[in-house]
Amino acid sequence: MPAYKDERILKSGKKKVTWISRFYCNGKQIKKRGFKTRKEAIEFETNYINEHSGSPSMLLKEFVKVFYNDNKENWKESSLYSNKSKINLWIIPYLGNKPLDEITYQDIKKWHKVLNDNNLGDTYKNKINKILSSIFNHAIKFYGLKENPCLKAGSIGSTKRNEINFWTLEEYKEFISHIDKPQYKIAFETLYQTGMRIGELKALTLNDIDFSIPQIKVTKTFHKRNGKIYITEPKTFSSKRNITISRKLANEILEFTSHYYDFKEDEFIFKLAEQTYLRELKKVCEEYNIKPIRLHDLRHSHASFLINRGKNILMVAERLGHSSVKETLDTYSHLYPSQQLELINEFEEIF
Repeated sequence: MPAYKDERILKSGKKKVTWISRFYCNGKQIKKRGFKTRKEAIEFETNYINEHSGSPSMLLKEFVKVFYNDNKENWKESSLYSNKSKINLWIIPYLGNKPLDEITYQDIKKWHKVLNDNNLGDTYKNKINKILSSIFNHAIKFYGLKENPCLKAGSIGSTKRNEINFWTLEEYKEFISHIDKPQYKIAFETLYQTGMRIGELKALTLNDIDFSIPQIKVTKTFHKRNGKIYITEPKTFSSKRNITISRKLANEILEFTSHYYDFKEDEFIFKLAEQTYLRELKKVCEEYNIKPIRLHDLRHSHASFLINRGKNILMVAERLGHSSVKETLDTYSHLYPSQQLELINEFEEIF
């Protein structure tokens, strides 16, 4: 592992000594200067080679770096962001510490159960599984891995979205009228009035709210895996967004946090577990005979509210943080029946 001393005389007359790392990787010479110590130069070489020279015996979390480097020129920035997010949240915490060639189809089946137990959407589970399978296929094609355990384990989820479930405004009003406890009421109101994902809501702090507009700045998301809390960037690049809210909701949030002693501006506003919010929702639905929905369906309910108010598709996409208008149309096109009828009437008038 060659590292070379680099001595230079500065204008002041003083001698400056740094180190150069120079080596070959995959037939290409790599050279970088400016290291303070020989140890730093050697560590750079080791890390570089590990990230660019994969092998089936590598831990999956280390091979992922090779996978990124090999594909970064072929992926759009948004795809790289989205894939990294899924890998960091759902693959590395469960399979990352196992060597690639020791991961079996039984390991994959157990991992599938974890995804199912976390109530992820069918299309989302399917995408995560495809990413893991593509990692194994990449190792087979270029680095000598013998087989892809995902193929034997089978797929999970679906490539087609399930039918969207949501509340009408009247159903939501009926539900929220039966919620008395502020820790639940403010959370449900915020989910319905913003279309935020539950992870985005749980990551929310007072620092994320501009009360002068008022507006919520979505910049992160909350996950809890195996008892450990992860605060990461949102689901996709476009999920970073600003959502304008009503003055009433903003005041309710301020009033709610004021009841906590010495509430910090960087403290999470919504502290209850996701399952706790869900249990309260289910309990109220059963008690008052209201159509049951998931927490995520409050996001769909927000989209339905906007569409029925005649808001254009671009506004809906921006508030939900979709990567494109196409994504919004693919998800909610069936909620535009009145617009379809208006279009037909215009055709009949013109032709």
